[in-house]
Amino acid sequence: MAARGKMTTFALEDERMTIKRLKAYIDFKHISVAAFEKSIGMSNASFAKSLKGGKSIGSDKLERILATYDDLSAEWLLRGEGPMLRTDRHVMTPEQRERLEAAELLADAVSRLTGSGAVRGG
Repeated sequence: MAARGKMTTFALEDERMTIKRLKAYIDFKHISVAAFEKSIGMSNASFAKSLKGGKSIGSDKLERILATYDDLSAEWLLRGEGPMLRTDRHVMTPEQRERLEAAELLADAVSRLTGSGAVRGG
């Protein structure tokens, strides 16, 4: 019986953290909670109540969120692992894709220079 209580406590904490991560994403996207709710078909102030009360949101709503905001990483949202945003090229904006490609080119150049001995620390 005690183990069940512990599991429930962990589940509640996970749900609270999911709500907090979702709020962080909303803030990152610079959208209002009301606009977010509307975009996924939640009733007015539904998410706001979950946020204030530390209550969970249903799996159906989580599925809608992930389908609507395809740049949001499910791994990060649900488990807190990895980056907030998916790095799949097909969900990136052209500007994000350009920045990633530039960073990859720079990393390749540094790797080549470091490997050839042209760049030395010290």
